[in-house]
Amino acid sequence: MNIRIRAALVIILTNMVIILFSVFVGINYVQENINISIDTDLTVMSSIADRYISSEIENIKFKAAGLAENLGATVTQWRQNLPEKSRLYPEFTGFALIAGGGISGGSQNQGFEDLPTGLIASAGEKPAPASIVNDKYISRAFNSGAGEAVFSSTIPADGGVVFYLAVPMPVSRNVILVITLPGTFLSERLSHFTIWTTGHIYMSDADGYAISNPRAHWVQNRFNYITAADTEPDFNELAQTVTRMTRGESGTGYYTVYRIPRVCSFRPVSGSSEGWSLGVVAPLTENPIRNTNIGLLVVALVSILLNIVFAIIASNFIKKPFDRIEVLKEEAEAANKAKSSFLSTMSHEIRTPMNAILGISEIQLQKESLDKDSKEALEKIYSSGDLLLSIINDILDLSKIEADKLELANSRYEIASMISDAAQLNMMRIGSKPIEFELEVNENMPAYMSGDELRIKQILNNLLSNAFKYTASGTVKMSVDAYNGKKDDEVILVIVVKDTGQGMTDKQVEMLFDEYSRFNREANRSTEGTGLGMSITRKLVNMMNGDIKIESEPGKGSVFTVRVTQTRCESGVLGGETAENLREFRTHSRTFMKKVQISREPMPYGNILVVDDVEANIYVAKGLMAPYHVKINSANSGAAAIAKVKNGDVFDIIFMDHMMPEMNGIDAAKFIRESGYTAPIVALTANAVTGQADIFLQNGFDDYISKPIDIRQLNAILNKFIRDKQPQEVLDAARAEYRSEYRDGSAQGADSAADSQPRLGLSNKKINGLDIIKGIAKFEGDEKIYLIVIRTYAANLRSKLDELASVTNETLNAYYIKVHGVKGTSLDIYADQIGKKAAALEAAAKDGNMDYIRENNSSFLDSARELVISIEEMLEQLDKENPKPAKDKPDREQLDKLFAACKKYDMDGAESAMSELEKYRYESDNDLIEWLRRNIDIVNFEETAEKLESILK
Repeated sequence: MNIRIRAALVIILTNMVIILFSVFVGINYVQENINISIDTDLTVMSSIADRYISSEIENIKFKAAGLAENLGATVTQWRQNLPEKSRLYPEFTGFALIAGGGISGGSQNQGFEDLPTGLIASAGEKPAPASIVNDKYISRAFNSGAGEAVFSSTIPADGGVVFYLAVPMPVSRNVILVITLPGTFLSERLSHFTIWTTGHIYMSDADGYAISNPRAHWVQNRFNYITAADTEPDFNELAQTVTRMTRGESGTGYYTVYRIPRVCSFRPVSGSSEGWSLGVVAPLTENPIRNTNIGLLVVALVSILLNIVFAIIASNFIKKPFDRIEVLKEEAEAANKAKSSFLSTMSHEIRTPMNAILGISEIQLQKESLDKDSKEALEKIYSSGDLLLSIINDILDLSKIEADKLELANSRYEIASMISDAAQLNMMRIGSKPIEFELEVNENMPAYMSGDELRIKQILNNLLSNAFKYTASGTVKMSVDAYNGKKDDEVILVIVVKDTGQGMTDKQVEMLFDEYSRFNREANRSTEGTGLGMSITRKLVNMMNGDIKIESEPGKGSVFTVRVTQTRCESGVLGGETAENLREFRTHSRTFMKKVQISREPMPYGNILVVDDVEANIYVAKGLMAPYHVKINSANSGAAAIAKVKNGDVFDIIFMDHMMPEMNGIDAAKFIRESGYTAPIVALTANAVTGQADIFLQNGFDDYISKPIDIRQLNAILNKFIRDKQPQEVLDAARAEYRSEYRDGSAQGADSAADSQPRLGLSNKKINGLDIIKGIAKFEGDEKIYLIVIRTYAANLRSKLDELASVTNETLNAYYIKVHGVKGTSLDIYADQIGKKAAALEAAAKDGNMDYIRENNSSFLDSARELVISIEEMLEQLDKENPKPAKDKPDREQLDKLFAACKKYDMDGAESAMSELEKYRYESDNDLIEWLRRNIDIVNFEETAEKLESILK
């Protein structure tokens, strides 16, 4: 046997042993973790289901108690009020007032002791019989000292089963109100919970009877999970699990029913005092990761095949070792020359799984249901992953800097958020060291700056990281300040990090910025890091036209001072409260929202045209300008705006959206100017980048406002082009008319006006991804305006989702315009999560990056749908909480006005008519008003006019 064959066999056999051993170990490890994952997932689902059904039970009990409270204090009142009051609770199918005769004495029974046992009054289709007082559950309602509401188990009634809910009457525990509910009400509440494919949630009472199950006949026939095993051996394992449930236990059970192995997580229903339990059950065959083991075996097979091929190829070269020496030498030289390329490639490859680890950890940490141990474990995973990612970033940044490919991405950022993020991240580095971390921030520094926030954070992290690494005990202090630069908008950001650590000699300070430099290696052998941080920091500081200085003394510590040039964004300062909270590290537990205090001058003489293809954007603009009392017209396209100008209409200001389909704002402005129109035109743009102002000014615009609309910038524009052009007598007259609202020209009147607005309960609602509090504040506390805005936003967004679902190279420009509109209107109403995702997709569309769009568009659309559904559900709830006066049918006059407005594409007239129509709840409109609102919101005037024409004939 020659050397080549022997070498190939050795390589093959050795690698096969390694591969097979690794795969079988991996299978065992993966299987164990799959079981843990399944148990954890079902336990979480059972907790969610418990919270949900407990909430439903409490809600039903609360309603029943409310009805009992409202029936009155005498038997006569009970009999008179029960039929009428019961109609307010359509979800209940029967009502009965029953005297028990079992309690006497006590202040709560005076005047009711002599009532005979039996039925006092009843209402509804299925009132409870008087004999129900003998039920073991219902009798607790008489005997409970706390007078609690008590559910029965399922009880046969009229060919099925029902639940009875007993509530002691407030004036006497000798009388109970018994509510009848369908026996399927629990099943219906839990029917939308689906686990994997066919998994579901079931419930049992304290005796093992099915009170909720997707198999409706089990509930209707009072199937008993425990006794079923007596006649059907297939239910033995299920009976054992349910027996544990009836004992009030929580846990996980595995059992087989109908030859299908299943896993079940069970627990008592925390909102039930009747001994109810629920179980979350799913077939193990539907486990989404059940094929992992097969995947590992496939990997092993592929690896073995590749191993054989590799062994054959490798054996061919083993006989030529000296020939390979030259080849290896050349490869080594090539690898040395390609160091920067290798570092960059490897760093990117490692970052991908690291970002997944950090992202998943962060998502899990946001769950409120996490127990303490899980939360601490996830926090450790996150902090360790973040530390590893910072090391990877150092390697990547160094390779970029060496290749001269690192660029600064300047944008507006909040200084308090940046400082807080850096401080909170680096506090984890203290560990068990006896170190005091101090933070000093100048309260008079700007609240917002423009620069590369990510790189500033990187500088802060590197400085603080070094301070904590090389300080065994004592103090680390970070000071942040700013002072004016040579130019008006220039700000010099000053960061000082001082520690009482090891310190450095003069020679070590000189070597500090060398790559891979580390000092006192023996003493610091356990210190984490690459030694690249300070080298990268100096290069970043130099790119920002700044400088870094170091003062250090061995054994006493070091002081690092960094100065970098930034740009001032706004005139506001950080403020004492924010600075104090930063000093005490409270920025993550408090929200600092301050209402912008500006003077809104009443301008009833003003006439404005808002041009935007997104209806929600028009509502935003109208809402923000409502306090000015100006007359506001609108147009949904550049062509519509041109038509108004051609018709002879003149406006004090035309606010023109930049990005619109068919004809963009710049083209529309050019056309209007060419027609001889000279009044001001102001651009509305979500792309307010450097140099954009010059582009607008060169193309017929007088000014521009960036989206989301800043009310201070809007106020300045209105004052400049409307108020300041009026004679003094006009201003005096307007101020006199609105003096009570705008007392002394301050914002006080506006605040008072806002306070007087009707409260719809909108500020108490919460929607993930939508900051309702900020949105209401933006519209001066007017919940009604903000409600109209988000209603229109949801309708517009839903109408665009299908259009955005498919994008090709041919439709990329249209996609760019549509996603640009979503970005602007989302950020305007503080739907920041959707807005930021839309912005990233917009940038990708602009750059022609189809790979990014294909990878991220689907998740963006899913998030947008979730937000739309959440808004629609909230709006439906608000409608229920704020009922409108009833009316037989919609007013003919308002329908005529709406028809005329739609025929003329008059958005303002259409909205005015819709507002009047929506003031009432109609007995017989066949959901016409809802249909009209949906189509008006998406500017579907043609179809709306056709429908109205057929109705009005």
